[in-house]
Amino acid sequence: MDTQVILQFILAIGLGLLIGFERGIGKQEKTEEEIRTFALISFLGALTTYISMESNSSIFAIIGFIVVSVFAFMFYGYGIIKNNENGLTTELALVTTFLLGVFVMSGYYQMAVILSILITLLLSSKKFFMNLTKKISMEELQNTIKFAVIALVILPMLPNQKYSIMDLLNFAGFEGKFDNTILNLDFFNPYGIWSFCLYYFFTILTIERNFSSFFFKLFSFLKFFYIY
Repeated sequence: MDTQVILQFILAIGLGLLIGFERGIGKQEKTEEEIRTFALISFLGALTTYISMESNSSIFAIIGFIVVSVFAFMFYGYGIIKNNENGLTTELALVTTFLLGVFVMSGYYQMAVILSILITLLLSSKKFFMNLTKKISMEELQNTIKFAVIALVILPMLPNQKYSIMDLLNFAGFEGKFDNTILNLDFFNPYGIWSFCLYYFFTILTIERNFSSFFFKLFSFLKFFYIY
């Protein structure tokens, strides 16, 4: 076993410890056991992947994933019976930690590190999301979804180029029937118009929610960047 493989195992254990520490912080009982469990799960993912790579068969990694998933499901059932806990967060974190070990041993170090940080951030944001759900109304949520549809779904699909009235007439089937300089002036940009609608919608949200002036000025700059 070369040095690189040993370092991969160490990295896998370290990522498991990171998530385990997050799960153990603030708990009165079994903190050490939970931290070690996550480290071992990540190590198991790396180990089964290493064996699969050496044997040219993915069966070991698949079996390891199934075993961890069954273990997490049993742990979830035990929590319901004994403590009346319905949350799946820790169980899903166990399965995800196994996959982190798989990524590390497969050579996707950067992806594994980034995912572990994101997972830890999500797991530690419970109070933040609880407070957020209390502060945001259904109307505000719907406005946010509308804004996301405008910005992330419709806007990227629109052509970012200018059209003239002649282009519109040609598209409607009147090609060659009109010849006028004014009609050939480019003035219509679907991407720019929709960007302006996006800016207007964001302005309304800004006024309603009193967002900071920094984000308002930033989006004002982006509006001119999109249109011009």
